[in-house]
Amino acid sequence: PAEAVKPSDYYSPTLGALHTDAGPLSWGILGAIALDEPTPQESIDYLIDLALPEGGWEWSPGWGRDTNATALAVQALVAAGTPVTHSVIISGVAYLESAQSDEGGFSYDPNASWGNIADSNSTAYVLQALAAVGVDAPQEAIDFLLNVQGDDGALGWQTAQPSANVGSTQQAIPALLGQ
Repeated sequence: PAEAVKPSDYYSPTLGALHTDAGPLSWGILGAIALDEPTPQESIDYLIDLALPEGGWEWSPGWGRDTNATALAVQALVAAGTPVTHSVIISGVAYLESAQSDEGGFSYDPNASWGNIADSNSTAYVLQALAAVGVDAPQEAIDFLLNVQGDDGALGWQTAQPSANVGSTQQAIPALLGQ
């Protein structure tokens, strides 16, 4: 509907971006592109500037880098036309590739105190980012997603938490399709 809130409604000319944090900013850029709204170059530049020196992005300042924010930022930048050869994308993808767990999937934070335990949401985000830059999904990651899939088709969040999870299932579908 015409009165629906759109990503551009969140643009702050003072800030020069749709949001101050990498996660919501990436979603805003992706949403604007999906709706054929103009994506201000300032928002794209702001997201690039949020990249951490060691590679990747953190969801919000002080949280530390994670696979979800990094995967979304990579997807948003590529969708906005940033070349896959840009240094922030290369370092972001390198971080994502280094975050694969022994289970084959990807965790939110491979350096977390609870360990590098894969979850379907993070795995899906990473596979979508790899698809965005033209990198084939590691078969182990696809196998991880299929291993957390229940008999009803829904995916669980983690191997240890196999009950159907709507968010996990929704995120895994485009990832398994290579999109």
